[in-house]
Parts: sequence; C-alpha cells; structure tokens
Amino acid sequence: MVKRLKAALRTNEPQATAVLMLTCLNLLAVFSGPDWPPLGLLLVAALFWPVLAFVANLIDPIPK
Repeated sequence: MVKRLKAALRTNEPQATAVLMLTCLNLLAVFSGPDWPPLGLLLVAALFWPVLAFVANLIDPIPK
C-alpha cells in the first residue's frame, strides 16, 4: 500500500506543468469576482487539479 501511495506522488514534467497552469487558471477565475471569495472556495480551487492528478496516478501510476 505504501509503494502504491509513493508511486501516486510521482509525477512527470508535462503533468506537473498542466496541474500548475490549470490551478492558476482556477484561482484567477475565483479572484476575478467582485468581492473576496470564501476560504472554502479558495481551498477547492487550489486543490482540485492536484487531487485529481493524485487520484489518476493512484489508479494508473507513472512508471520510473
């Protein structure tokens, strides 16, 4: 089980770049509103793509 979790944390450059770009776009969309967004919305926007990448790597790990 620990090996599986370590493999899920491994990423490659294209995946990391895509996650970073999409997370930035999510945060820009949240901050483009007229007032300050709630903390829960900020957390969801910041963690959505990293969690999705982790789950995808958990299901199908990236080889070394």
